[in-house]
Amino acid sequence: MKVLKNANILIMKIITLFVGMLSVCFLQAQSSELDSLQKVLKTAAKDTNAVELYIAIGEACFSEGNIESAMANYEKAKQLSQNLKWLKGELIASVGIADILNYQGMYDSIFKMWQNYIPIAEQKGDFYCRWLCYGNLGISYDNKGYFELALQQFYNVFSLLDKEKNAPKRYYAQNYYMLQLVYSHLERWDKALENGELALQYVDTQSYKYLSILVDMATVCLSVQPPQYDRAEQLFQIAIQSGDAFLSSMSYDGLGMIYTEKKEYQKAEECLQTALSMYSDMEFSFGIASATRNLSMLAFKQKQFDKSEKYARQSLQIAQRDTIHTDMSAAMEILADLALIKNDFESAEKWRNDADSIRNIVNNDKLLKASEELSIKYETEKKEAQIASMQKERKFIIGLTLAIGLTLLLSVVVLALRHRIINQRKKLAEQKVKQLEQEKQLVATQAVLDGETAERTRLARDLHDGLGGMLSVVKLNLSNMKGGAYIEQADVQAFDKALKMLDNSISELRRVAHHLMPDSLSRYGLKTALSDFCAAIPIAEFHYYGNEKRLEQKVEVTVYRVIYELVNNALKHAHAAHIIVQLMQEPDRIAFTVQDDGDGFDIQKVAHGMGLLNIKERIAAYNGNIDFDSKHGEGTEVSGELKI
Repeated sequence: MKVLKNANILIMKIITLFVGMLSVCFLQAQSSELDSLQKVLKTAAKDTNAVELYIAIGEACFSEGNIESAMANYEKAKQLSQNLKWLKGELIASVGIADILNYQGMYDSIFKMWQNYIPIAEQKGDFYCRWLCYGNLGISYDNKGYFELALQQFYNVFSLLDKEKNAPKRYYAQNYYMLQLVYSHLERWDKALENGELALQYVDTQSYKYLSILVDMATVCLSVQPPQYDRAEQLFQIAIQSGDAFLSSMSYDGLGMIYTEKKEYQKAEECLQTALSMYSDMEFSFGIASATRNLSMLAFKQKQFDKSEKYARQSLQIAQRDTIHTDMSAAMEILADLALIKNDFESAEKWRNDADSIRNIVNNDKLLKASEELSIKYETEKKEAQIASMQKERKFIIGLTLAIGLTLLLSVVVLALRHRIINQRKKLAEQKVKQLEQEKQLVATQAVLDGETAERTRLARDLHDGLGGMLSVVKLNLSNMKGGAYIEQADVQAFDKALKMLDNSISELRRVAHHLMPDSLSRYGLKTALSDFCAAIPIAEFHYYGNEKRLEQKVEVTVYRVIYELVNNALKHAHAAHIIVQLMQEPDRIAFTVQDDGDGFDIQKVAHGMGLLNIKERIAAYNGNIDFDSKHGEGTEVSGELKI
């Protein structure tokens, strides 16, 4: 699900920037040269034309980065409009002021300004003024993170548009586009895609907004389930063809993510490097953090872990410098995964905890905004109730008090749940680290056991087929020599003795090869091998219970070697007179016991010996368990069990 996570981060960057620019989209300013506008203003009368000139000059100053001059001209336009009692001009000037305040991050000031204008526009009853106030208040709600209120406000705009017979299509396009952005903030991708499609039906295909909608829709296509990669790729390509640097950089970034998921790594590398270069030329830190993070993911998928770590650290550095929480947590997650690959569990846990801390900051901010949103909802209801009827004031205050109490109670519950979730996640992380350590140990043990089995098999084969064959040939040659050569009578006895010693050597070699890796174990299975083994020991008896279905070779070898070691221990150390080996096989498990009437031993003193540790490790490698019961003079009983 990495692509969904990265697509969410990319679309939030696009939304953040476009929402910051959208308030000015409600304003249709004239594009004139700044010098000529100022010359015209000097001779213009102080009427509505002068207001429009101040606004146009403000726009020109703002586009050149002269924020102070832009604000001064917008303020003059607003003041002159108030003197002329021209609400439309005052609101258009306020859009420019809001654009500057948005650029400065002063969202509270914008929010309060449009809240105050709503009742004035309602009283005036002018369609354009109401549309301007409704739309910009919706944008303010979105900037503040009050997404449910923003949705409500934009649907109010639709009610206003539907009542107006000749409402321009671009107003509908603007509103559907804003709904697409808000639903994207809420990660309701299907609704975002639906409203983007509707916006395309109304927008001018030759406008910049059309391309903006395409880029947003392409990113939403990466976030829906299942992702619509082909359509997203097509939309990004259209945006790139426009030649706009900002939209092209975002599109290359998105294409890099798509090609990464499609495993077209060369294309992904080219697109992401292009995006990074364009972001760097624009000094756009949000984009640089995104592109370097995506390059890190690309390198990770190609198992280029050093390269992945380099880009992840670059992304993290930029994100920390500019406090970009989404990229900070994403980069930390990548570094945690890289640490796990290097078996650096301590660093992995640190990065995970740091990422969780960043997400907690974001979640706390969301909780705070949710509480503020609830408060604003109730404050709005309070004002509406006062306008509707002053007689309901007391009842409304009581309702508001209850609502605030409910909000506080809800906040306490949310905080308690959050605390519980944090603790649970911490415990899960600790368990995961512990599990990884155990799995690592089990893998190492299994590798050792597999190597030992392979080596025993090789030695047994070499002894039997190699040295055994050579000794048999020697015996055959000696026997032929005896039949065809003259040997002194005194040497016949010595020759026969040599042949007998050679026979004994061949028998001993076969016995050693058999114990290294019994041929009956690989050919006939565990029951036959253990039966043959116990039959060769006079004091041992073997009992088998259950089905005789063959098991995985590794399991059979493990059980055989453990029982072999336990019986040998009873023979060597316990001085046992009687040994009983029992094996029981069921569909889901295999169990065994080895009992002897020997000397016994103190489990506390011998538990850490190499022999018992090797036996325990063999059983643990297959998630089994083994128990030892022994006392001095009372013999020993060992019980083991493995899941199959």
